[in-house]
Order: sequence, then structure tokens, then C-alpha cells
Amino acid sequence: MQGNNSFGSALTVLLKLLVYLIINSVFFVLGMWIIPAPACYFFPPVMGAVITWLFLTVIEGGRRSFFAKGYMLENIIPGAVTGIMAYALPLLAERFLLFSLKTGGVSSSFDIREPLYETFAVPLFAGIVIFGYFFHIIDRDIGSVPAVIISAGVYFAFRFYGIKAMMKIASPGAYSIPMYAESIGTAFYIGAVVLTGVAAGLAILYFGDMRSACAFLCLLGLAENTVFRLISCTYRGQQATSADFMYMGPVFAIMMFAVCIWLIIKNLTKE
Repeated sequence: MQGNNSFGSALTVLLKLLVYLIINSVFFVLGMWIIPAPACYFFPPVMGAVITWLFLTVIEGGRRSFFAKGYMLENIIPGAVTGIMAYALPLLAERFLLFSLKTGGVSSSFDIREPLYETFAVPLFAGIVIFGYFFHIIDRDIGSVPAVIISAGVYFAFRFYGIKAMMKIASPGAYSIPMYAESIGTAFYIGAVVLTGVAAGLAILYFGDMRSACAFLCLLGLAENTVFRLISCTYRGQQATSADFMYMGPVFAIMMFAVCIWLIIKNLTKE
């Protein structure tokens, strides 16, 4: 009987979270397709924060909070540094060790607003919605391991399928589906995205709360969206036209795997 009650409770939690994701997804798509740029980029995270507040206030009765421990900077800075390093180290390895990445001049048409807009629209939205309320409730009501696994799966679905909603208004290549078509490249892409979601979840468990995941995803996203616009990049013989061009090779996936292993060890050995 106790097992049935546990299963029923878990099912109730997942159904509640499914409704939460559907509502946020609807606002994300509607915002991207109806609201003119640049306001459309800010609409998803703002609505995500509002919907999250409503769920915490009404559904949870104000009993829960994702801000688990520590001061804000103690959570934001380590997450941000991890995000930057997770992008910078593979970039340097591809450029100076493997020579699979060639760089040219700086673009004279670069506009810093474009990567900032896309950072608000995608990584910040994912940090608030997927690694905020969604992750938090699974972690508290079901467990930390299911929270990491399920949230990583939802993050992958959002990145791989949900970003198509941006294509109507986003600048070319912004968080596009893989630029290379070969199956091995797609496999690396899938692995890298899933491992990024796992790393974001593990960052919450180790660094303290959802602000860590937000900082990790936002700085990673900002770096991705800035580099290919600021500098002319040729990766594996093709011009980089996508923010996630390095996802199609093994180095970035290996780096994300290393980040996950590091965070797992840190979580297992923390006091």
C-alpha cells in the first residue's frame, strides 16, 4: 500500500510539472511568434518568472523556495565561471591543439545586442523554468537523481525541438539545429546537449540553488552566441553559422562529460 501511495504521489508531482511546462511552452512560442523583436526575447523569461511565482504561491502555498543556501554571489560566480570555462577550454583545444577550428578577422557588423537577446530568450528561460521550479520540485518530492535526469531530458527537448519557435524572428543560425548532417555529428550534438543539462542540474546540487544553473547556462550561451558572430570561424572545413557549431565534434561533449564527473565527485565529497 505504501508503494502505491509513493507511486501516486510521484505521478501527481509529474502531472503538476507537466502542466507547468505546457503553460510555459505556450507562452514561449506565442511570445516568439507574436511579439515583435526585441521584446520577444525578454518575454519568455519574464513570463517564466511570473508563472513560477504563481505556482509557488498558489499551488505550493508559499511553502517552497529554490534559494537553498548561501549568498547570491556564492551561487552565481561559480556557476558563471564553470559555464565560461566549459566553452573556452574546448574552443582553445580545437583551435591550438587539434587545429580543427580556424579563425579569421573580427566582424565589423558585430552587434552585442544579438547574443544578449538570445541569452535572455533561451538559457535564462531554461534556467528559470527547467532548473528552477521544475528541478526543485522533483528534487524535493522524488529525489535528486531523478531531478537531474528528467531535467536534462527536458532541456534537450527544449534545445532540440523548442528552439524552432525562434526561427521566425531570430537572426540566422541562432541556436539552430545541427549545422552538420552526418550521424556521428548529430550523436555528439545530442550527447553535448544532454550533458549540458546534467551539468546544470549537478551545479544546483553542489553550488547551492537555481541561480548556479542560470549563471552556468547564461554564460555558456553568451559565449556561444558571441564567438561565431564576433570572429569568422571555420570548423571542420565549414563556415560556422551556428552558435553551437562545436557541438558537432567530440571535444565539447568530452568537456561537458568532464564537468559532470567533476560535479558528481564534488557532490559526493562535500560536507
